[in-house]
Amino acid sequence: MLRIAASAMVALLVGGAAVAQTPSAVCPVKSAAQKATREFIENYQSATAALQSQAYDVALSKAASAMRHAWNAQQMQAALAVQTAAYSAQHDDANLANVIETRLALGCMSEAEEEKLKAMQPGLQ
Repeated sequence: MLRIAASAMVALLVGGAAVAQTPSAVCPVKSAAQKATREFIENYQSATAALQSQAYDVALSKAASAMRHAWNAQQMQAALAVQTAAYSAQHDDANLANVIETRLALGCMSEAEEEKLKAMQPGLQ
């Protein structure tokens, strides 16, 4: 079964690669008012810290909280990336497949990230 190792996903998230590197024409930010809120930042940082310490249930909860405060698709992708890593680490294929589908439908990610997600799909049930 093809899946990205959780530790590799953590490295990507901690390194900042979780936020899409897509041109603004593909993933526009409408105004300065859409910058990350304090609530998004705090929940996202807590989610990535929990993911790094392998507290996957906490990471999933904090990522869900971050998504409620996301103002744009890039922020949603960042929070969904945490969920992707946590579900992968837990071997929760059903939820992992749902998150991957959501991320692919949302768009606003690099081509490399899109290809990684598509490669993970055939191995999921």
